[in-house]
Amino acid sequence: GETPDGRPLRTVLEKVARAEEVRLRVVPFLPGVGVDSMPIAARGFPTVSLLGEVLGSASRRIHSEGDTVDRLCPEGLEAAVRVASGLARAVLDDQVASSTGGGGAVTRTGRRTSGV
Repeated sequence: GETPDGRPLRTVLEKVARAEEVRLRVVPFLPGVGVDSMPIAARGFPTVSLLGEVLGSASRRIHSEGDTVDRLCPEGLEAAVRVASGLARAVLDDQVASSTGGGGAVTRTGRRTSGV
């Protein structure tokens, strides 16, 4: 998929992950694999699923009675939030810049900076 400004979503995601110092591993999903983003992707929107180390036996608990909050990894959840927030900021920065005709950025606090 692409961002609204036409950049490949994967490229933006990789840049954000590097900036947030989060190891990113891209794993393509096979058709029929049930992740939460599939219905959105099926409607033509670019999607990303941020997953922890769920490959292997842990993946059998996803969306089951064994999928409980006590099994969450706080470090993995924190990393996913950082990457998701950074991705949202990157896409928003592009939309703001293109709608105002210039550079600048939206800071982590949501304030607009002047473009240089």
